[in-house]
Amino acid sequence: MFGIDSVNVYFNSGNSVVSCPLAGCGKLAPKQVGAIGSNVDHANEGGVMLVSGGTVAFFADATGSNTSGPFLYTCPTTGCPSSLTYMACGCHQGFWGIFAAQDSDFYWGFYKNIYHSACTGPGICPSGSILDSAGVSGGSTAMAVDKNGVYFLQPTTTGTLQSCPRSGPCTPTTIGTVPGAVNALGVVNDTLYASLPGGSGYTNGSITTCATSTTSCTGTKLIDKQGFPTDLAVDSTGVYWHEVETSPPDTIVTCPLLGTPCTGGPRTLASNQTGMYGMKTDAAFVYWATPTQILRVAK
Repeated sequence: MFGIDSVNVYFNSGNSVVSCPLAGCGKLAPKQVGAIGSNVDHANEGGVMLVSGGTVAFFADATGSNTSGPFLYTCPTTGCPSSLTYMACGCHQGFWGIFAAQDSDFYWGFYKNIYHSACTGPGICPSGSILDSAGVSGGSTAMAVDKNGVYFLQPTTTGTLQSCPRSGPCTPTTIGTVPGAVNALGVVNDTLYASLPGGSGYTNGSITTCATSTTSCTGTKLIDKQGFPTDLAVDSTGVYWHEVETSPPDTIVTCPLLGTPCTGGPRTLASNQTGMYGMKTDAAFVYWATPTQILRVAK
């Protein structure tokens, strides 16, 4: 798991959270943000690490125990205090594996609900309050947030996209239903981008869009006839995703935002990647992880 801000990349190393400059540590050892003393990057919870508003959020088992967690911890990016606080505890019920952050707000799915915590300072984040109660166990597989709202997959109906204001509680508004399963969401310029993985043979995946303001979207395809797009990231410069090939290694590809044709198909940014997961962007680079490295490529 890893996260970035405007200065550093943050990642787990054993039982610690560490950081390096975005350009890499070079010959220097990573800087320790916090020695947690327990299992960072809980294996069953999506391997998430989010960085926003001077706060890094990450999963770890309860200190000295692998049975009562996992916990979603936060601490300042400048360094964790000796006594950690947490925003949420899985406590044998499980997180959904969907998380998002904007400014100093963090959002996550846990058991039957979507939660929100508004941090009052770096690493000072109260326990989450319920933003939306889905009313079923299990949950969604994708979430995104922008300055206007939180967007997520309704957990009981395939392809149904919903939204809530950034603070709650709320009754979700249905944006629409796209034709197929969604494995990642991104939002920019009031448009949701959803990656749909396709089916047998990896030949009919797509990146599909909906306006965040609508209530009847059926999906406008930015590009189709793709393989298995996942790990979606969007920003003002374009749409980026991890393309799973039928025969690995895999690729990182990009298309312009909706409104500009993706002439000739997606542009390949990186190839020959194995075991890729996670994707982040900043103004100049796309970042992703493999089991042994965090890499970046110029856009």
